[in-house]
Amino acid sequence: MKQTFLTLPRPFVCALIMQDSLEETIAAAHNADFAGAQAIGVHMRMMPAEDKTPERLAALTQCTVRPVLAMHYRNEPGGALTDEDRAEFLLNAARAGASIVDVMGDFYDPSPREWSGSEAAVARQRQLIERIHRAGSAVVMSSHMKESLSAEEALTHLRSFEERGADVVKIVPQVNTESEMQEAFRTILLLRRELKKPFIYVAGGRYGRHQRAIAPMFGSMLSFGAYPAHCRETTMFQQPVETLRALQTCLYEHLDTDL
Repeated sequence: MKQTFLTLPRPFVCALIMQDSLEETIAAAHNADFAGAQAIGVHMRMMPAEDKTPERLAALTQCTVRPVLAMHYRNEPGGALTDEDRAEFLLNAARAGASIVDVMGDFYDPSPREWSGSEAAVARQRQLIERIHRAGSAVVMSSHMKESLSAEEALTHLRSFEERGADVVKIVPQVNTESEMQEAFRTILLLRRELKKPFIYVAGGRYGRHQRAIAPMFGSMLSFGAYPAHCRETTMFQQPVETLRALQTCLYEHLDTDL
């Protein structure tokens, strides 16, 4: 039976793929599987609209035994889409068999830190999450930001996502100094202790790669690996899938990550 994003043994390696067409995405997914990826993450924003119908996306979810994570962030070519458009593409991915889809924490209300406190926007987010669940997929709610956060800020942020109905919660702050790296380590211990849902806590910035290597040892559910390794901006902080699988085999599998 095909594993889901929520049933895979943790931590696991999820390949991140961003290609210009469905055919290229399928080819990359095949190769990422053979490279050792245990899940496939697909950035859909570069793909044309005609490739993002339920029928077309089904070819992607059915091409691999690995669970598929579908994402559609705002920085697509031209930037002409609305959040309503993106929501429909995410629903199409759910209908096509994606194991989990990514709903941004400021959906329907673009906001600093990708977190919205608007009651109207949050109500619409809850409705979208319910629709995705009815379509058969789980939901990860995420925020990416260009600043650092304290441990308490990160916890409050992600608890709000739990309350909105997300199955997995994700946050990506910046870690640029030694003191911010120390705080990042304190953060992951706090999140592991206090959150009820599985979480993804990875960082950007100068110490992003360091934090991403440590995070799976202390509760973050996965490692994101670039595939292929030259895949646009995904290479800035993600190591190649093969490197992460080697790290997993040599280190993570020999540690008790449920301390």
